[in-house]
Amino acid sequence: GGKASAKRKGAKALPGAKKARAGVTKRAPAKKAPAKPPRALNAYNFFCSDNRKELVDRGLGFGAVTKELAAMWNALSEADKKSYRDRALADKQRLDAEVAAS
Repeated sequence: GGKASAKRKGAKALPGAKKARAGVTKRAPAKKAPAKPPRALNAYNFFCSDNRKELVDRGLGFGAVTKELAAMWNALSEADKKSYRDRALADKQRLDAEVAAS
């Protein structure tokens, strides 16, 4: 056969060209889910965001920064952790209010 043998002998379609299939209609694009509010951060996340830049500026790598932050958090007194826990509670209340409003 003429056309079929031409395809087998290396005839290539243009890049990016799509074949139209008989009887197939295009599907409507899926609707995007409504944007969710950003999730609430916990106390440790607030602590890390406050202290990460200082450690990165000292030239520590990703793993070393994470280990150092964990050690610093574990060494922190409960009184010092309270300010971070208060920020986490406020962030959780923000999330709850945004979820209730939507």
